[in-house]
Amino acid sequence: MAESSSILKDIKKLVQISDADTNFDTDVIIHINSTFMELRQMGIGPANYVITGETETWENYLGSAKNFEAVKTYIGMKLGLIFDPPGTGPSLASRERLILEYGWRLNIQAEGVV
Repeated sequence: MAESSSILKDIKKLVQISDADTNFDTDVIIHINSTFMELRQMGIGPANYVITGETETWENYLGSAKNFEAVKTYIGMKLGLIFDPPGTGPSLASRERLILEYGWRLNIQAEGVV
């Protein structure tokens, strides 16, 4: 990873919540931590890792692991379904398929298959 940045800030950006807007931080943090649980079950990230605010970074979470940039996209897409769900059935189905594909690819990456 080129640089380590705040997990909370990056995910807020992906779901189009301004850094300055802290009204949803608790909700975003809860959902990020839930997604960390899912990722751990796929073999990604340390056990029982949670964030509590802006100070936790991707480096804290992923350590020296390489090629896991898709974790950010995966979490962003998962939270996007919660904070800004698509208005139509086909759009929802498309986003759900992308989440499943990213989850599968992350799992394969974690297993060291590629």
